[in-house]
Amino acid sequence: MIWVRWIFRIAFVALFVAGVTPAEAADVVFPTGSLIGIAPPSGLKTTRRFIGFEDASNKVAITMVALPRDGYAELEKSTGMARQSG
Repeated sequence: MIWVRWIFRIAFVALFVAGVTPAEAADVVFPTGSLIGIAPPSGLKTTRRFIGFEDASNKVAITMVALPRDGYAELEKSTGMARQSG
């Protein structure tokens, strides 16, 4: 039964060490002209055609738009997505 205790101790130490080591975060990239940055998925690069990222060979793009403070409310109204009270 002593070997079972040692296995649990070793497993506990291994899990503790794994939890203590810092996680590696991807680098945040800010597209040209943007105050918003993200860690883009692999294969996506910043583009000069619009504010965002693209992978032209796979026809994939992420566009980024910064709205003014009142812009979101106007967007909700214009798209019919305004919240209904009740």
